[in-house]
Amino acid sequence: MTYKMREGILVLILYIGTMVGIPGLEALPNEVDLSPPNRARLIFNIIKFENDPCGTGSMVGTCYTSEECSSRGGTAGGSCASGYGTCCVFSLGCGGTTSENSTYLEVTSRTTDCAYTICRCSTNVCRIRLDFLNFVINGPEMADDNPNSYGNCNTDSFTVSGNQGGSPVICGFNTGQHMIVEAQDTCNTAFFNIGDNTAGVTRTWSINVTQYECGDEFGGPPGCLQYLTSTSGFVQSFNYNTRTTAVHLAD
Repeated sequence: MTYKMREGILVLILYIGTMVGIPGLEALPNEVDLSPPNRARLIFNIIKFENDPCGTGSMVGTCYTSEECSSRGGTAGGSCASGYGTCCVFSLGCGGTTSENSTYLEVTSRTTDCAYTICRCSTNVCRIRLDFLNFVINGPEMADDNPNSYGNCNTDSFTVSGNQGGSPVICGFNTGQHMIVEAQDTCNTAFFNIGDNTAGVTRTWSINVTQYECGDEFGGPPGCLQYLTSTSGFVQSFNYNTRTTAVHLAD
């Protein structure tokens, strides 16, 4: 096959792609440089797609090119954008900072304090939601001889900073719960205060952090700590554990 024939086939493929509406393909300009160094670059550059949420297994990621996913520190999962992108999942360790939407904060065992810095992925973000896929730390005080401390999170605790005061102080068992806070211009901080472990509890958590732009109904109304959309279900207080004796948190 001659060079000119290969050029003709390439132009034909790209032209047909724009005619049939292949996702992400744009029309070619009237004059294009189809010399060998530019052909691959041309094909790559005309494939454009949004960095939308995507799913890989049970986790939620963001659709990026494989190169972008690697440079941003994510883990490539399945494909997205009709196969042109990869579903990139982001996990953050203690002391880390993220500005990616749908980031996971995960720990399987912890004996010291842990802080995460969560920065807005866009200036249009107003609310940040934290879904507690797994959340177990020491629970509140249960001693009846000290009524002033009963229900307080004196050993372990979790808080998230935010405009309008941030989150309440919680502790204990909160798997399946969620909370939403107002996004801060200077980033939000999710903080686990870890105390003595006389009870022998294995602290473990997996939290999915999702950012919502202003006006997005799934972010809930401003000031709402939780936002439920199902037509039926159960509403439970924090540290409500049906498998053991639970103490209502003081805050």
